[in-house]
Amino acid sequence: MSHQDFVANTPSDTHSFYLQEKARKKGLWEGTFNRIPRYSKNGRKSKHIWGFSDGEKAHIYHEKEYFPITVEGHKMLFYGYGLSEASESEKAMAWAAAFMGGLAGTLIYELSSNAVSKREAKTQHKLFYIDQFTGTVIPDYLLMKSGYDFFNPTCQFFIYRYEKESIITDSVTFILNDQQEIPLGPNGIYESEISLSHAPHKLCTADSNSCFEFTNKTYEPTYISVSYDAISNGWKIEEVDQSTGLWFLNKTDKKQKKSDRK
Repeated sequence: MSHQDFVANTPSDTHSFYLQEKARKKGLWEGTFNRIPRYSKNGRKSKHIWGFSDGEKAHIYHEKEYFPITVEGHKMLFYGYGLSEASESEKAMAWAAAFMGGLAGTLIYELSSNAVSKREAKTQHKLFYIDQFTGTVIPDYLLMKSGYDFFNPTCQFFIYRYEKESIITDSVTFILNDQQEIPLGPNGIYESEISLSHAPHKLCTADSNSCFEFTNKTYEPTYISVSYDAISNGWKIEEVDQSTGLWFLNKTDKKQKKSDRK
């Protein structure tokens, strides 16, 4: 199954399978097993999967073997072999570094400098964390050196007030998560970051007559539109997709630039 299947608890591959157990016999791994899923119909290995669950324990595919996953609160982690040179997992780690912005170069260097031969990797017993939103594995030493708060991930967050004709010309205050006051004038934009771990979030008008709850499970920006509805005589708050959000932001930006030229 994919990582998305794992999180949603809806496996996309529902074919019957059995587990072939291969004992690990060397060093720190002696007494543990590589549990390999094979299709019951033909005995072939399951390919191109992020991991699997045997009904009791979930396992992740790492360095061409499977390792059991431990869940601690909202953290997922496992112990596995070290990273081998030019391994598939190393490529995934380099990709993970990219979403951490300016730290990418430092993180990729750390990955490459810690990679070892495949034989040596199997002698290592390393701790890895699993990104809860992407399924990417990240070694603990990388977290310590990156300065990135992996356990409280954030995404960009936009609230914009867009109206073709401003019925209410004054600034209006909205309340985020019952704490933060956000004043918005006509065509105003609020930009910040919001936690992905502490969802759902709630945005309300100051009088709480209009409220909207939202949850973001990806690193993609979140766009919230607020507008006054003259027919219902109230505020409409809704989440829109990225393309719509960008369109509104661009329109607002152009309108602001035009007004600046006057």
